[in-house]
Amino acid sequence: MYGLAGLRIGYAFAAPDVADLMNRVREPFNVNGVGLAAAAAALDDLEFVARSYDVNRSGMQQLAAGLTGLGLEFIRSYGNFVTFAVADAQQVFQRLLEAIGPWWSVAVLSAIFGAIHLGNPNAGGIRSWGFFNTIVVGALFAYAYLRTKTLWLPVGMHFGWNFFLGVVYGLPVSGIHDFSVVIKSTAHGSKLLTGGPYGIEASLTGAVVIVIGFVLVAWAPKPQNDPIPQLQEPTPSI
Repeated sequence: MYGLAGLRIGYAFAAPDVADLMNRVREPFNVNGVGLAAAAAALDDLEFVARSYDVNRSGMQQLAAGLTGLGLEFIRSYGNFVTFAVADAQQVFQRLLEAIGPWWSVAVLSAIFGAIHLGNPNAGGIRSWGFFNTIVVGALFAYAYLRTKTLWLPVGMHFGWNFFLGVVYGLPVSGIHDFSVVIKSTAHGSKLLTGGPYGIEASLTGAVVIVIGFVLVAWAPKPQNDPIPQLQEPTPSI
């Protein structure tokens, strides 16, 4: 309901022997002070729990329908995630690159990334700054991977953006206030500069930040060797 990376706090029901094994591998200090404060405040926000449950259930139904339509097998989930089978994910990505080229791959995946966010509160539709910026930032994340051939950079960029906007500054993240678990704030001023209720992603300011991101990623060093091996046809055995 409230989890966001380092602020996660929860509990588990398990058989005693399973709980004993889990306790052996857990970190010694796996709960931090900020997380404890956020958890204590969250216990009183029953409206948030009900809203998160409804949003999660709706999103899960949408994912299940989409995966079924694509013919992909998946494990039905009652949490906030779903697991589906794509055989070898690295091969799927490599095949996509080989089939249509890296930049068309970026375009397709970025468009999907933008379309997913159209269901967020106050998204504004396909003619909004929010939709445009979300597509472009998806391209930025993909470019960061293609440039460095490491996933940590785009993942870190995405996490850092959500964490600082939502948790540190208490602002909406793509129209969602669920990340504001420590403080809640509102940006006032021109919607062109603040993005209004959707957040900075729906503003000219957000577009400028994304452009700066492209410039910074372009300065990142390229890897010496491509860690993604080229796919080869299997050699028949005799």
